[in-house]
Amino acid sequence: QRYAVRRAFPSEWVAAGSLRRGDWVAVPKRVELPQTPLSQEQLWAIGFWLAEGHYIRNPKRDMVGLGITNKNSERLRKWATIMRKWFPEDWTLVGQGSTRHPKHRRSFSVLDHRIRGAKREIYELRFKSRPAAEFFLTNFGNGSGKKKLSSEIYQTSGLLPLVAGFIDGDGTQRWNADRDVGLCTTSQSLVEQLRQILLDSGIWCTLQRCKRDVPHRTLYSLNIRSSYSHKILGCKVKPHTQRLRRVVIEEETAFFVPVKSVQESHYSGPVYNLEVAEDHSYVADGIAVHNCDDRVMAYLCTLEAYFRAG
Repeated sequence: QRYAVRRAFPSEWVAAGSLRRGDWVAVPKRVELPQTPLSQEQLWAIGFWLAEGHYIRNPKRDMVGLGITNKNSERLRKWATIMRKWFPEDWTLVGQGSTRHPKHRRSFSVLDHRIRGAKREIYELRFKSRPAAEFFLTNFGNGSGKKKLSSEIYQTSGLLPLVAGFIDGDGTQRWNADRDVGLCTTSQSLVEQLRQILLDSGIWCTLQRCKRDVPHRTLYSLNIRSSYSHKILGCKVKPHTQRLRRVVIEEETAFFVPVKSVQESHYSGPVYNLEVAEDHSYVADGIAVHNCDDRVMAYLCTLEAYFRAG
């Protein structure tokens, strides 16, 4: 069953200490989510900005628009066209924010300049629109290491075009025999959300911390196997024609992944048990876990706490 896809795979809860190399663990998908109200173009524009974007501020440090730097000017103009349709008007606030006066001053400009030491031209796009800046600040955060999707957007389905936009902005496809696709970011929250979106779409990927970090920041990377690249449409990824073996088992609600190694570490400190009504399973670091049902262990912990208090 090792290379099977969408086959029956019986599963059961086991104690974490009983896991051994060769066992399989479940990496859940999210199901039955409401459909996102955003269009595919808007999702692509969001992903492209999450990869390469920043905010534009005026001399008073007020956010007045969005900016993006990229070496592909055509993708920048595509992003600007989408944004002009999405945010057709600019406005200014008057009198403590109680009145909004429309101003048809939305604009964008593409500037080309060469970064010192760069071999290629780097283009910068500036899209001036206060509504766009406020929408992005509210839903996607501020700062490369703090970017993430708001719960209103993340808790919806159909977000794969957002990942395609991120790949167009800062993704790479390795030109080796595997042709895997990789993307990097300094935001741990964002990379975990992107991974879950890919899993929800039936695309297996692995998350790891890069060995070489950028100064004062940790860099995280996602690796997408090329055998799934044909599912990512509308971006620069070229599907790999060679059929590759998949070392995961996919079901409707989860991927099953083999355990490569098991490490034990000593821990001394409090242990917490989380409980909610009618459900005792959770997702921890992408793995499905369950509360401990060992009544003897629960009794011993309660007895130990009693003697410590007494």
